[in-house]
Amino acid sequence: MRKGQRKLHISKGVLYKLYIEDNLSLAELSKIYLVSPQTMSTYIKMCDIPIKKAVPRNQNGSNNNNWKGNKAGYAAFHYRVEKIRGKPEYCEHCKTTDKTKKYNWANILGKLHDVNDYKRLCKKCHNEFDGILDNRDSMGRFIKKECKQTRWILATL
Repeated sequence: MRKGQRKLHISKGVLYKLYIEDNLSLAELSKIYLVSPQTMSTYIKMCDIPIKKAVPRNQNGSNNNNWKGNKAGYAAFHYRVEKIRGKPEYCEHCKTTDKTKKYNWANILGKLHDVNDYKRLCKKCHNEFDGILDNRDSMGRFIKKECKQTRWILATL
């Protein structure tokens, strides 16, 4: 044993019960006995207890340590919509289903956190919806102009 290492005082039977029967992980056992997971793994191997394969855990949504909920960014909200509702394959506005076109989820009323506040739109309709086509000059540069989005929403609902 190296200097500074803790010697584990745990019987094989107790370790077997906790690790195999009670289904505690190496990380959980190492926290209980104040050692590293590597040290716990070595001790389990020395006791001839088979090491379990790591089981994938559910890391979706609030089960994930990095979950930000409604404080997530713009891209995260769109990713969340695509994860829950799938990739859009048609346009709800012009009713096209052309496989060569690109389709997006467009937020309707600005409630980014609400996955039901999105509409499937083709790129052309999405640009029209966002007012991008109306807000460019003859050179294609953006100009400051009132967005037509509210009028467009009311006309399509």
